[in-house]
Amino acid sequence: MGISVKSRSRTEGKEKSNVRVEAEQLRKAAAASETFGCKPYMAIVVDAGNLIRCFVLPLKTFYALYPSSKTRNVGWSMNDRALARYYEHPEVKIFEFKSETKRWW
Repeated sequence: MGISVKSRSRTEGKEKSNVRVEAEQLRKAAAASETFGCKPYMAIVVDAGNLIRCFVLPLKTFYALYPSSKTRNVGWSMNDRALARYYEHPEVKIFEFKSETKRWW
């Protein structure tokens, strides 16, 4: 697997903001994967508040979800509707880390 990782931090009130993914970065990731004989994948990591979400998917699946990403920059949506679509998609692997402070000073 050749994985291109895009990560963003979101402050309170901005948790549902899109993650910008540039078409040129996708082309470079695909070329690098091909050079090394790897299957190209994307990982989108978003930390917001007490939750870190990571989405891992084949680049071809990313293109299927966002067809225009082959030619222009797109935003990986983080709204409720998009999240539901990702959670239902069998090729989008998801893991989350949640934290809770029980006592701090």
